[in-house]
Amino acid sequence: MQVWIDEAEVKVGDSLLQTIESGLERSDYVVVILAGSAATRPWVSRELSAAFHLEIARKRNVILPVLLKNARVPLFLRGKKYADFRVSYDLGISELVDAIIRSRHGVHERMENLKCSVLLDILRRDGSLARYSKFQRIRCISGSIDAYVEAFTADGTVTDFSVAPGHIERIWKQSGVTYVDTSLGRVIHRAAAMNRRFTCLYKTSFCGVREYFEEKQHSPTKNLDMVVRFPKGRPPKKWSVGERKGTDLIPIREPLIFGSCPAKPCLRIAIPTPRLFSGYVIQWEW
Repeated sequence: MQVWIDEAEVKVGDSLLQTIESGLERSDYVVVILAGSAATRPWVSRELSAAFHLEIARKRNVILPVLLKNARVPLFLRGKKYADFRVSYDLGISELVDAIIRSRHGVHERMENLKCSVLLDILRRDGSLARYSKFQRIRCISGSIDAYVEAFTADGTVTDFSVAPGHIERIWKQSGVTYVDTSLGRVIHRAAAMNRRFTCLYKTSFCGVREYFEEKQHSPTKNLDMVVRFPKGRPPKKWSVGERKGTDLIPIREPLIFGSCPAKPCLRIAIPTPRLFSGYVIQWEW
């Protein structure tokens, strides 16, 4: 991915208006860094206005706001989610990369999950090995889709990826987040649906006394069923569930049910119409 920065690209004698206009037109995204009163400065305001018109013309997200310090957010950006660098650089860059990935593939715009079931099966008593599996019934809601990007944030290592139908295209890690680019095996056109299964292994990821498992919603979902299955003889002592928005974890009303499934202790929650881009978190203490 190439990055265009006006200070580096505009040469002595160049027309500022023409060079910046050309740079904006060739850009897929415009990252707006908000700090102090930057957004109110004349040149920044002009660039924001041009980027806003590009967003309208292209009918997709072009402007990606970044909050570096407490700053005045322009009115037309207040409805956008921003990447928050104020608390953590790693969190901010992860949110920014995540937004670009989603937008490039258009997953959140062109598909929805009619059903999504997620299981984390902790295989070893010390939490050093767990199997993640996800079943989705996905439907294309506009245009066509042929790919899906998974994203994992966890201590330890995430590995042994498998998807059916389709195959793994690429795996990379950025600021603590592991991204897995997968194909769907075929092109899905508007109104068509298909079933999809994805699995992987977590290694040395759940070895602490206090642990959590999070599932983030990267595309619209009708319902989400989350299960954490614990090793025999080591059930959780305490547990809770919440919805993560940025750095905040907010308790939710849906009950977290403790039971067995099968013959092993487990925690399960069913979330109707989960919020797009929110993360749902099951926490426990061994």
